[in-house]
Amino acid sequence: MPKSQSNMTDRRERLINSARDLVRQGGLAALSMRVLADREDTSTQAIYTLFGGKSGLLQAVYSHWMDDLEQGLLTAAMAGHPPEVMIWLSARLYREHALSDPALFLAGCTDKDVFALLTRSNAFRAFAALVSAGIASGALRHNDDPEATACALWSAAHGAVLFEIQSGGRSYLEELLQALLRGISAPSPA
Repeated sequence: MPKSQSNMTDRRERLINSARDLVRQGGLAALSMRVLADREDTSTQAIYTLFGGKSGLLQAVYSHWMDDLEQGLLTAAMAGHPPEVMIWLSARLYREHALSDPALFLAGCTDKDVFALLTRSNAFRAFAALVSAGIASGALRHNDDPEATACALWSAAHGAVLFEIQSGGRSYLEELLQALLRGISAPSPA
């Protein structure tokens, strides 16, 4: 990699990490292009050049968050559990990941571009593949649109985690997963 490209990649990474820290410390409202530029001793123009603006920067920050989640999902998938167990583990990993960085999680929930990024992520594709495998193996009820089932499951888990973080209350994820998995599990042969 040429040195100028390496420098640009390093600068981009520093800005993403610094932006992530700002969001962690003060929520989305704390993320300002001027504050970030001052903090990283650069210009707002450099940030716009690298990310196209605040929305692009937030998408890059959230992409890193999703990359971390994806690594957790891939590690869990290597364990070779049945699909219904993997769905359970995936939802728990999602919750743990969100709780480890709630300000960033909430920031992603308020930006429509970032939320769309979530459903286009490798993490979601890995989850959708688990659901498809579960349907193909007969462990989950047949469905003509496994991706729609994956979206519904992901959305339900996301909503339960969002409710927990926003309310500061207890988790209802386990109860939700029990009900959902009962509903989509294939009936046992008689």
